[in-house]
Amino acid sequence: MNWQRFYEQFVDGWQVLHKFTHPRHMTVYYNREQMKAIWNYMNTEERQLPIRCIWHYFIIVQIYIFFLSLLYGIPESFDSIVDLGEDILWVIAAFFLCFKVIYFLNYADDIDIIIDTLEQMHHEPNTIKRIRSIQREHFLLETGLSVAWYGAMAFFSTVIVSHPLWSAQTLLFHCAYPFELHNPIEHPICHFIILLTQIFIMTYYQLWILYTELFSVHCFSQLAVHFQILCIELRELKKKTDDEQHFSSELRRLVRCHQRILHLVQRVNEVFYAPLILQLFATFALLCLSAFVVMACRDQIEIVIRFAIFMLMTFSYISYWSKFGDMVTEKSHEVALAAYDAYQYSSKSKLLKSQRNLILIMLRAQKPLNMKANPFPAYNLNNCMLLLKQCYTILTVLLRYLD
Repeated sequence: MNWQRFYEQFVDGWQVLHKFTHPRHMTVYYNREQMKAIWNYMNTEERQLPIRCIWHYFIIVQIYIFFLSLLYGIPESFDSIVDLGEDILWVIAAFFLCFKVIYFLNYADDIDIIIDTLEQMHHEPNTIKRIRSIQREHFLLETGLSVAWYGAMAFFSTVIVSHPLWSAQTLLFHCAYPFELHNPIEHPICHFIILLTQIFIMTYYQLWILYTELFSVHCFSQLAVHFQILCIELRELKKKTDDEQHFSSELRRLVRCHQRILHLVQRVNEVFYAPLILQLFATFALLCLSAFVVMACRDQIEIVIRFAIFMLMTFSYISYWSKFGDMVTEKSHEVALAAYDAYQYSSKSKLLKSQRNLILIMLRAQKPLNMKANPFPAYNLNNCMLLLKQCYTILTVLLRYLD
């Protein structure tokens, strides 16, 4: 295991922050390396390593056993609506995790193509200082947000692991096994093994899901960055109107660049189609259930704290995706304005042959791009607020039923 993969992003971030160097790689590249470091990124290259394959299938079996044990324990909670809501919440979270594991098992090679393309675009030479400054700013922003998510996950893990210490529950998560193997009185050794397994699964997969979500959403962040870079380069064309041949060649390059970004946005939406749909439904259900448990157990402070943290993290998660979705839409629309500025300069300079390419860019940028899985709504802050309103409506109905 190459431990350097875990922290080299932050070393690079320190260099960028204090020495104003250019990021050696994008954050999505580092996140992929971190997933490889924990032996849970099975692309074609990793599948050729026997030990990693064995490990990968071992942890897949573990997460599915964990998921089935949660399902098996649900009937024990039928007498309490609060316990039932808590069990269903963890089942939804575990199902989301199981789906992500299978998804990355099947689509790792497609994700590699996206990351490698973005990485290639990141390393394209550019002499415009503003562009390099934007790349540094976004790298620091993404790295800083990653650190914040690390802290949130660590705090949440601490709360979950310490739960048996201040409650009647003897395991981290309520579950059941055949032959009462989870019973600490009848089978103390099996109970201890189950406890250790739950601690391992929670710690390992929380780290893994953090990496997957960071590089998934930061793919869209990088697309927004490249739209912004394209806008800057289009506006810089006005300095090259004296040389018609140079202007035309640069414009053709920018047209190809715009086409490549458009294709990449479409490809990202296609590759992440199923996860985008599932996380929309899962987030909605988790927000409703966690808020319901908090309100229903408002007299039990330990449960309130645990699920208030979970609810806050779920809300932050969907807001995180929505903000970067807004960024893609906004920056893709700005391309049309930048192309129009360049069109005005080309008209004044009578560069008629280049105007057709600029009109083509404007036409393509008329319809802003969205981060979405058709036919479901796009990820943006407006739709995020609509989702919260629906959660509030469902929560009101559940609380009335409880009363």
